[in-house]
Amino acid sequence: MMDDPERIDEPLSALTGTLHYGFAGDLFAYDLSSGAIDMVAEQKGRQGPFFSPDGAFFTTNNWPGSNDGVAIWGLNSYTIQKEFTLFNTLTSEDLGVRIAPGGTLFSGILNPSSGFSEDLAVFDDDGRVLYRLDGDAIRFKGHTWDNLQNLYFTGEIEAGNLSGTKVLAKVTDLETSAITVIRTFDAEFGDVPDALSVSPDGSQIAYNYKSDIWIGATSADATDHRECFGAVQSLSAPVFSPDADYIALVMLNSNTSLRGDLHVARIPAAGSTTLTPEGPSKLPGPNSSLNSTWATGGDGSVGWIR
Repeated sequence: MMDDPERIDEPLSALTGTLHYGFAGDLFAYDLSSGAIDMVAEQKGRQGPFFSPDGAFFTTNNWPGSNDGVAIWGLNSYTIQKEFTLFNTLTSEDLGVRIAPGGTLFSGILNPSSGFSEDLAVFDDDGRVLYRLDGDAIRFKGHTWDNLQNLYFTGEIEAGNLSGTKVLAKVTDLETSAITVIRTFDAEFGDVPDALSVSPDGSQIAYNYKSDIWIGATSADATDHRECFGAVQSLSAPVFSPDADYIALVMLNSNTSLRGDLHVARIPAAGSTTLTPEGPSKLPGPNSSLNSTWATGGDGSVGWIR
């Protein structure tokens, strides 16, 4: 693994924009220019926030108490714009409702007890299922959207000539549900990525794979995917900066922890950057005097807003 100390040591104060993240059930905003940290909203539910690719909305949903209640928030106002109840609840393996740009389409993995297999469903802001990707054909793991309303997912194909293949893929036409395979994984299902983030221009995707962060093209059968960040702990929840030069991510406190510290680092031009727990890429937490953790890594996400 190649280190890139010159890039990782550059002052983060030169960055602009606002990072949003969830911690202990609340939503925080970190101003990268001033370093100011503000609690801006109290979440309704355990999971989230999950940000729309256009940076205008985020969702939260309730799990494990009642995971069928979804709240849509406006990111400018930090107020709930709409709430709805899913008619088909989500499986416990799903990490939360993901929101498409515009705030009118959402994705989630349905619970078999709802009468369907574990379909990857697309539903509207009334909770009505509009499209379903067949959970009997694909065992789904992670999912997200890009700014063009393309739906990305990871999982294992369980039918056809690719049966047993673990994939990162996208759906560009929800009507036909035809998938485009971006890359395959030689891994157990547990190592298949569940945290996905597409760059603002849609050309790159970042994801967690075997505890590291990988980045590559979103085109079919892409061959440029590579590990870009590693650490002694697991890394998760990557998100691109608006200019796609940097990644914000969560370094989990342990390989099994669902909480961790927020780090920001420049994407290396080649090789992989090793991040250290207390290195210069780490941002201070809400109560840094107590060395508090920053973010929920397993059931939340980070949003980088201009």
